[in-house]
Amino acid sequence: LWRRFEFISRIYWLECHGNFQRAKSSIGALLHDRVKTEKDLVNVEDMTLRLWVAEVESVCFGPDTPRSLMSIRGLQDEAQRLAQRLAQFATQQASIVAPQADSDLQRLAVLNRINPPPAATPDAAALLGAAPTPPAIGQAQRQFCPSCGGKLEPGAKFCSHCGARLTQAGEN
Repeated sequence: LWRRFEFISRIYWLECHGNFQRAKSSIGALLHDRVKTEKDLVNVEDMTLRLWVAEVESVCFGPDTPRSLMSIRGLQDEAQRLAQRLAQFATQQASIVAPQADSDLQRLAVLNRINPPPAATPDAAALLGAAPTPPAIGQAQRQFCPSCGGKLEPGAKFCSHCGARLTQAGEN
């Protein structure tokens, strides 16, 4: 009786089935944003999550003897609690490709504060529903881009804001 060892073990079995996809997402304009971010995403769709929890009692009579199985009990309440916690955790994970979590919206708000959309670019004007302002006539046309209205560097061949090719007076 003194060399009897009783063990109670808990076994967790987690089974996941679904479609696995991998993607790369980048946020931030290439030419004029100060902050850019990039993320590798793993997407599992139509996932089925199954979780089993069992408690196993075993006994052995000495340190070098094999264990004998005494009983196995399923712990349904523990399995349901843990499955709900895992499902809740999965729905709160951020994925900027399909923003649906609160953390996605918070991250986008921070990025928009750091990189405000330039009001003079055609893309920003289209997003805001307004037409871009036409460039001024004469001397100002050489100082501002005819496509987006952004300020030009002296002698520039391309606009640093929108990337449009600039034509000098007399060129076609």
